[in-house]
Amino acid sequence: MTSKLIQFSILQMCIIASYGFARPVTDSLFLEHHTSQSLPKVFLLSALATAFAMMVYNHFNTRYSLLKLLGCSALISIAFMLLGLFCYHEKVPGAAYMLYVWREVYMVLLVEIFWSLADTLFSIKTARKSYGLVLAMGSVAGFAVNWLVGSLSVAYGSTMALLGVVPCLGLCALLTWIFSKNLGGTPVFVKKTDKTLRWQSLSVVKHSRYLVPLLFLIAIVQISISLIDLQFSTILELTYPNVDVRTGIIGKVHSVIDVFATFLQFFAGVLIKIIGTGGVFVGIPLFLGTALVGFIAFPQFLSVALLKVASKCFDYSIFRASKEMLYIPLSRLEKTQGKALIDILVYRVAKSSAALLMIFLIAIQFSQYTMHIALCLMVIWILLAVTIVKRYKSVVDLAHEES
Repeated sequence: MTSKLIQFSILQMCIIASYGFARPVTDSLFLEHHTSQSLPKVFLLSALATAFAMMVYNHFNTRYSLLKLLGCSALISIAFMLLGLFCYHEKVPGAAYMLYVWREVYMVLLVEIFWSLADTLFSIKTARKSYGLVLAMGSVAGFAVNWLVGSLSVAYGSTMALLGVVPCLGLCALLTWIFSKNLGGTPVFVKKTDKTLRWQSLSVVKHSRYLVPLLFLIAIVQISISLIDLQFSTILELTYPNVDVRTGIIGKVHSVIDVFATFLQFFAGVLIKIIGTGGVFVGIPLFLGTALVGFIAFPQFLSVALLKVASKCFDYSIFRASKEMLYIPLSRLEKTQGKALIDILVYRVAKSSAALLMIFLIAIQFSQYTMHIALCLMVIWILLAVTIVKRYKSVVDLAHEES
C-alpha cells in the first residue's frame, strides 16, 4: 500500500506541475488578446469541449484501465497544446481561445481520471489518512512551478514558459507505463443495451439518490468559486496591464495558494478526523462567506486576491480529500461513469453557468452585486452539504452491514 501511495504522489506531482506552467500563461495570454470581458464566452466554450471529452472518456473507460487512459490523455494533451501554441505563433484567429479551452479540458480530465483510479484502489480508512498527503505532494510541485513561471515568462516570454508542460505530462505518461503492474487495475466491460454508453453517466447519476445532491453541491461550489475567479481576473487586468508582469503575478498568487493548500493537505486526515466530513463541508462555506463580506466591504486587489487564495486553498485540499472519500463506498460504475458526469462535466458547466450569470448581470447593470450572489450561494452550499453527509453515513453503514 505504501508503494502505491508513493506512485500516486509522483503522478499527482507531474499533473499539478504541468498546470503550474499552463494556467498562468493561458490566463495572461487570453486577457492580453480578449480582456476579462470575454471570459464568460470562453467558459461556455470550455463546457462544450468538456462535454465532448467526457463522452469520449466514458466510451473508453469501460474498455481500458484507468491508468492507461491517464497516460494516453497526457500524451494527447501535449499534442493539443503544441497545436495551440503553433496556431498562436502563426497568429491564427482564436488561438488564445484554443489554448484556454485546452487548459480547462485537459486538467479536469487528467485530475478526475487520477482520482477515479484512487477511489477504486483505496479504502475509506486509507483515504482518510493518505489523500491529504497525496494532494500535498502535488501542491509542492505546483508551488515550485508557479514561482518559477513568473521568472521564465519575464526572461523568455510567456509562450516559451508554456513549453514546460511537455516534460511534466511526458513524464506522467511514462510513469503510467512503469507503474502499470502495481496500479493498472482492470476495466469493467459494460454490455450495450437500448441505451448507448454515451448516456450511461446520466443514467447512473439519475438512479442514485446519493449522487444527485452531490451533483448539485459541486455545481454550487464551482459557480461560487468561478464568480470569485471572474472578479479576480477583472481587477487583476486593471491593476497589472503588462502581459508578462501579469503572468508573474498570477504565478505568485497561485504559489501562495499552493503553500497554504499544502499545509491544509498535510493535516487533512487529522482535520477530517477531528471535525468530520460534515464539519468540513459546512465549515468551508462559513469561512468563505466571511471572506466575501470582507471583499464587499473593501473591494481592492488585495482583498479579492485573499478571497481567491482562500477559495482555491479549500477546494484543492480538505474539500477535495473529503469529496473523494464520498465516492469510495459506491459501485465501480458510480465511481467512473457517475463521477465523470459530476467531476468532469459539471465542473465546467458550473463555470459556464457563472459566465452566463455574469453576462446577465452586466446586461442589466447589476454586476456590482456578483459577490452578494456568491454569498447567497454559500447558504445553499451548507444546506446541500448537510443532506449529502447524512446519505454518506447511511451508505457506509449499509456497506458495513452487507460485509
